[in-house]
Formats: sequence, C-alpha cells, structure tokens
Amino acid sequence: MAGSSPSLVLGRDASAETEPGRDEPGKADGSIVLGVRRRADELRRHWQAMRDDLVGRNVAAAFAMAMAAYMVDPMAVLPWALVYGLAEALMMVTLRRASERGDRRSYLAQLGANFIDCAAYDVPGILLWLEPTLHEKICGFIYLFGGVISVSAVRASHLPFGLASYLAHLCVLSLLPVLYLVETGALEATVLLGASVLATMGYFLVGLVNNHRLLSHLSAERQRADRASEAKSRFVAAMSHEIRTPLNGILGVGQLLRSVERSEEEQHHVDLLMRSGRSLKALVDDVLDLAKIE
Repeated sequence: MAGSSPSLVLGRDASAETEPGRDEPGKADGSIVLGVRRRADELRRHWQAMRDDLVGRNVAAAFAMAMAAYMVDPMAVLPWALVYGLAEALMMVTLRRASERGDRRSYLAQLGANFIDCAAYDVPGILLWLEPTLHEKICGFIYLFGGVISVSAVRASHLPFGLASYLAHLCVLSLLPVLYLVETGALEATVLLGASVLATMGYFLVGLVNNHRLLSHLSAERQRADRASEAKSRFVAAMSHEIRTPLNGILGVGQLLRSVERSEEEQHHVDLLMRSGRSLKALVDDVLDLAKIE
C-alpha cells in the first residue's frame, strides 16, 4: 500500500514497539508456557522410557546383586537389595504422578528416589571391590560402571533426574581410590585409579547431556511434524469442500445442457465438457484421498 508506514505493513502498530532493554510481556509469557510444555513433555518421555526399561533393568540388577551375594556375605547384600527395591517402587510411583499431574512434591521425591536407587545399587559393588582377590575387584568395577551406563542410556530424557542418578554413582565411585589407598597404601596407583574414575565419569556425564539434547531435538522435530500433519489435514478438509463444490456445479449444469435439444456439434461440446469434468473430479478425489491416507 503506497501510503502505509513500514510498521503497519509488518502487521503491528508503531506504538507497540518496545524500548531497548525492556522485555515484551507477551514474549516472556510465551517463553514460560513453552518451558512448562517442554518440561511436561520431558517428564512424559522419561516415564515411558523408565517404564519400558523396568523389567530389563530390574532383572539385570537382581542378577548383579545375586552375583555379589554369592561372592561376598549374602546378609551384607540383602539390606541394600531391599532398599533398592523400595527405591525402585517409590521412583516409579512418584515419576508417574509427576508426569501426569506435574506435582511438585512428587517431583522432589523423584529426585531423592533416583539418588537412593542408584546408591543402593552401588553398595554391593563396593563390597566386591573390598574383597582381596583381583577377579572380585574386577567384577565390582564392572558392576559399578554397568549402573552408570544404564543412567546415561535410559535416564537422559529429563536431565535433572539423570543428574540425580549420576551424582549417586559419582559419590560411590569416588570411594574406590580412597578404599584402595587405605587397603594398599600405594599412592601412585591410587592417583592413577582416581584419574581413571574421574575421566570415565566425565565421559559418561558428557554422554548423558548429549543424549538429553538428542532426545529433546527428536521430540521437537516430531512435534513440528505432527503440527505440519495437522495443518495439512485441515487444509485437505477445507479443499475437499472448496474444490468439489464448484466441480459438482459444473457437472450439474452439464447434465442440464444434455437434457436440452441441441445440434450435433453442440451436443459433442457438452459431452466433452462432462467427460472433462468427471475426469477432473476423479483426479481431485484421488489426490484428496491420497493426502488423507498420508
């Protein structure tokens, strides 16, 4: 429009411009809503991941604890197995409530349950590490890092829950160099062991964060695709009516023209009109049906 100002052309009034350094209320509110939706989506995905992994995770944990009980005193492992089982139950209950209701109390309980769950799992591994023979120490080392791998792979959907689990493993694994130093008094070997533990745990922390970013990106892309599909469905529904209505009118007029006495040439033109209209209607129907299927 020749006499319009740039601000009106852009679809906003010039008086709506904000001064530098001042936040737009609508933009801030939109960011809050977006953050709430993102957190709710992460909690739902975390619940689904933990639920799907429930059987495999607990079967593997039961096998690992049974191995530890066989290699050390069973009565030393049993209390921690019970604590682990209770923490697992609490974790699943509070996670479901947090994902469905957004309950703050359930959310905080979930953080604590993640920490207790992983710490209770790790204690039998420490007991294996305290055994004098080398193969028991190796089994304890594998036992402990198996739990860290599970956290990085499964608990990355909602990062605070993954970090709570990771922190429990980090606290327990940090005891390995200390216990080794107390047992052997070998300072150089202890430093090397501590550096190895820290480097490995650092790598798993990076993996946890990267997995979280990847899952968040995939979720955002899926939501974008769903929105595009919904927009296409609305467009197809609208076009189905908008295109078929004039076509039906054309075919109806053609039928009326056919019923009137005309010359042979005019009748040929009417027949051509009807055939073309039916072909176009069949083509439109096929296109719209294919769009609906997709």
